[in-house]
Amino acid sequence: MVTITAGSKRDAVIEKVSADMLERIGQNGPQSQDEKNAFQKLQDEYGQRLIMSKKNGTGYEFKAIDETGSAVSQIPMATSDALLEKLQAHIRTTVSQNMI
Repeated sequence: MVTITAGSKRDAVIEKVSADMLERIGQNGPQSQDEKNAFQKLQDEYGQRLIMSKKNGTGYEFKAIDETGSAVSQIPMATSDALLEKLQAHIRTTVSQNMI
């Protein structure tokens, strides 16, 4: 018999909800207030407005929007990967706080 602790169950729920939120942001942009808050934190840290989208069906990519909103530039993959990790951390923190 396998015993799952309450902490493990909580962590599994946080990961599932976080993954769902990340998927929604990648497909449609941030929609819920929690998604918007997490994405805004990421933009504030990066210092520019960002666009996140699915990349060839696997993974995500980010683009930066200039101050005027007229130019969009591709963000290098290494930086996109770091942004994705930060966004995931923001989302997990938000979900965890909401579960209290």
